[in-house]
Amino acid sequence: MVASLFPAWSSLRSFNRLPREERAIVFYAESAADWTHLGPIVEELTDKQGRIVCYVTSGKNDPVLELANPRMRAFYVGDGTTRTTFFRLL
Repeated sequence: MVASLFPAWSSLRSFNRLPREERAIVFYAESAADWTHLGPIVEELTDKQGRIVCYVTSGKNDPVLELANPRMRAFYVGDGTTRTTFFRLL
């Protein structure tokens, strides 16, 4: 129930629980529009190089959050205090 009330904080907690090696490459997107530029880079790293990539977004409806890529970890951090905390802890 807490996750549904505070999805950004829940997502931040999940991000911070990842092993450090899974957080080695992190991309941040303000909105879904950023995927136009980040998508080819993420796909190169995950598909061709086999790397694990974290994609953190402030877009609550960012379709990247629903992508089924086993080498990509996607997280929603919102645009308020949770986002600020994310960057401070990164």
